[in-house]
Amino acid sequence: MKIKSTIVVAAATGAAFAPNAEAAPKQTSAAPVWSWTGFYVGAHLGGAWQDGKTEGRTQGSYVGDTAWFPFTNKTTHSGFIGGGQIGYNWQSGAFVYGLEADISDFSGSASTTQTAGPAATPVTVTSENRIGWVGTIRGRVGATIFNTTLLYATGGWAYGRVNNAHTEAGGGLVATWQENTTRSGYVVGGGIEHMIGPNWIIRLEGMYVDLGSKTLSTPNSGSCVNACDPVVFSNTATMVRGAVNYKF
Repeated sequence: MKIKSTIVVAAATGAAFAPNAEAAPKQTSAAPVWSWTGFYVGAHLGGAWQDGKTEGRTQGSYVGDTAWFPFTNKTTHSGFIGGGQIGYNWQSGAFVYGLEADISDFSGSASTTQTAGPAATPVTVTSENRIGWVGTIRGRVGATIFNTTLLYATGGWAYGRVNNAHTEAGGGLVATWQENTTRSGYVVGGGIEHMIGPNWIIRLEGMYVDLGSKTLSTPNSGSCVNACDPVVFSNTATMVRGAVNYKF
C-alpha cells in the first residue's frame, strides 16, 4: 500500500507541473518590419520638359530705324531622362526625413529662328537651348500612410550641363554666342513612395529645376551688322520620373 500511494502522489505531481498542450500559445510567423530608416540606392527613368530662353537686353535700334531690342527667343522641347540616386532616411513615428543625391541624363534639344530689320538689311537670329544632364543634392521630408506608403516634399541644390547657342546673321556678317558649361541653381518637388517589401521601394516623383542664367557681353566669334549687344541664356526643366530603390 505504501508503494502504491507513492506512485499515485508522484503521478499527480507530474501532471500538475506538466505544460498544458491546449493552453500553450500557437507559434506564428513574424510580420515584416516596415521601417524607412537606412541607406538606399536605385535607378530612375522618365521624361523632362525643357524651357530655354535667349534674350537681348539692350534698348534701341538694331538695324536702320527698326527698334528690335530687347528681344526674347524661347524654346521648349521634351525628351527622356534616366539615371540613379543614393540616399539615407531617418524615421521618427510617422515622419520620415532624409538626404538624397542623384544624377539624370537628358535627351533632345530645340531651336527657334526669327528675322528682324528692314527688308534691305534683314538680320536672322537663331537660338538653341539644351540641358545635357542634371544632378541634385536635396533634403526630403514626409509622412507615412499605413506604414508602407510615404508622401514627401523635396528641395535643394541643382547643377547641370547647359549647351546654348545664339547666331545673328545679316549684311554678310555672322556673330555667334555660345555657352557650354556647368551651371548651378535650385530644385523643388515632391512624390510618393511605396514599400513592396522590407527592402524594395518604388517611387513616382516630379521636380522643377532652375539652372539660372548667364550673360555673354560679346560674341565668341564673328561680327554684328551694328554693335553687338549682350545676350542672356536661361535654362529650366520639369521632370517626372519613376524609380526603384533597394534599402539596406
